[in-house]
Amino acid sequence: MDLLPDCLAETLLNSVKNNAASLSDDTIWSIHTTLLETALHLRTAHNARQGLLRLPPEVLSEILEDILDPYCSHWAFRPFWRSTETDSSVLIPVTHTCRRLREVALGLRSLWGTLTTKDPHRVPIFVERSRPAPLTVAAWSRHDIPSVFDVFFTGEANRIQELHLCSVEVEHMNYLYELLNSPLPCLKSFTLHCYQTDWYAKPSQLPLSRDRNPSLQYLTLKNTPFLPETGFPTLTHLSLTQVVTGPDLNVKVADLLSDCPRLESVVLSCLSFETVILNGAAPRTPLLLEHLRRVTLHEMDDNALQLYMSLLQPRARDSAYHILGHIFGHNNQRDNPLLRDFLFPPETQKRSEDQPAEESPQLCISVHPDHNGEFSGWDRSYALTVTTREYTRRLATYSGQRRYIGNSVWITQLLAANATRLAAIREVWVVNAAPSTFWPRFLSSDACAPVMSPLVHFPALETLTLVSDHTFFVEGTTQPGLYLLPSTEDPTAVAPKLTALRLMHGFSDHALAKRRATERHVPLADTLDFKQMMEDLRCGDYAYLRDTRLIVQTTPNVRVDRSNLDRLREHFKDVRHEWVDALPAMPVRGEDPARRGCEKWSESLW
Repeated sequence: MDLLPDCLAETLLNSVKNNAASLSDDTIWSIHTTLLETALHLRTAHNARQGLLRLPPEVLSEILEDILDPYCSHWAFRPFWRSTETDSSVLIPVTHTCRRLREVALGLRSLWGTLTTKDPHRVPIFVERSRPAPLTVAAWSRHDIPSVFDVFFTGEANRIQELHLCSVEVEHMNYLYELLNSPLPCLKSFTLHCYQTDWYAKPSQLPLSRDRNPSLQYLTLKNTPFLPETGFPTLTHLSLTQVVTGPDLNVKVADLLSDCPRLESVVLSCLSFETVILNGAAPRTPLLLEHLRRVTLHEMDDNALQLYMSLLQPRARDSAYHILGHIFGHNNQRDNPLLRDFLFPPETQKRSEDQPAEESPQLCISVHPDHNGEFSGWDRSYALTVTTREYTRRLATYSGQRRYIGNSVWITQLLAANATRLAAIREVWVVNAAPSTFWPRFLSSDACAPVMSPLVHFPALETLTLVSDHTFFVEGTTQPGLYLLPSTEDPTAVAPKLTALRLMHGFSDHALAKRRATERHVPLADTLDFKQMMEDLRCGDYAYLRDTRLIVQTTPNVRVDRSNLDRLREHFKDVRHEWVDALPAMPVRGEDPARRGCEKWSESLW
């Protein structure tokens, strides 16, 4: 039974309103305060009955942790560092909802531990609310970096666990030196991106050392004129991009690498090519890095590659080695043993010849868009990837770099040069091979000549997978064709004995595809058009597919007409259509560097 019936509550409120004109100011404010307190008690009693707020504090804490949005999940935000930073500001509205949620949110100190320049005026508030939890500091606006530094000169520096600074200018370096010269015992991840590199008057060493930073695990330096004072016995991940320290750069880099015995992942990008040639003192014997399992060399020529490939040789199983944005010389790639042996290390060749089908190497030929999701830009990449149970090797070049290449058919040349090693490959993937991605011009030495199929180099090929990602709206994506398969019209081509042909169509990123469809005013859903494929089959040049099973896999937003499948059954041993939740990809060791778009974002490839 209610203690305060609705009629009594209404009578009391009406009495206050009717007598308000005759009440004194003190009485009015007294009643006002009483009503607010009463409303607060009523709201508290009401909230106490809600299922969400009756949950234990531990469960509510987990819910609040899930509310936090990682910055790296935003498509527009592409961090080149490894971080666990989250957007703590989204919790502020939660603390204004009710007393119960506010108490839980403020009681969980770690929720407030991310400080960014997105809201510099909130930095002191978050510092106070997070105390004594570890801090993650991310400053990617050079105008607000001083305001972040100021906080830590009040005795909070020893709480910093992650420090990520972008676009640091010359006038900010004094702040940085003063901060880094102090002991940072909790620092595990450090990123520094300098806005300018013409700082030769500055010290050539960054004040980071094993003594001041005994816990450092992740280090990313981009566009800097210095390296750390020492190596770190705890460092596991290192990324160096556009580091310029003078003619002894490669000696310093080699010394740093050798002084970090626990390295697992190394990214070297855009290091000075000239110093590799001029500096003969750089070591070339493999470094003893027993835990090394992932190496990325980005935008280097043959001279730089020879040096760093000799230094960095993964010793751990399940390793991944990526050469991205390679600048080819003008020589014929058939005679390039560096790249030939990179894709198929000689020591693994004999083992692969005797392996069963499920353990044999897999190879992927792919075209990937630039970081904006476009295939028309110079950052579009062409890649060859070889993967086994023991390793993954990827070699990629950007379309804009083809101006450096005397012969633009490097993929065909490398495949031809590895003819004996390709004999063991039974499964090949071809990704985004639409005509609009310039494959005919790319794979043929003569733009007017017929397209030479890259599959002629795989005599043991049994399974072929053709993947088309509709996320990026490539012209021709919805029209499956067979033009990449060997044609019996070519007298030099040997028809493969395919047992399975898989066509995969769908969206790798549904959220991005929906956003792009809205921007371009086009429908999100696609319907596969098999007209071109039927014409290819009727011409008789692919009669060898009659003993092949055709498997069509599509994500939910791609439609397939059953009548088309019925017509295809006349040309294949069996035809099957399957729905899949996600667009499949060839399994690789480590993370696929092109999974978030172009390999241009090499520094983030942990």
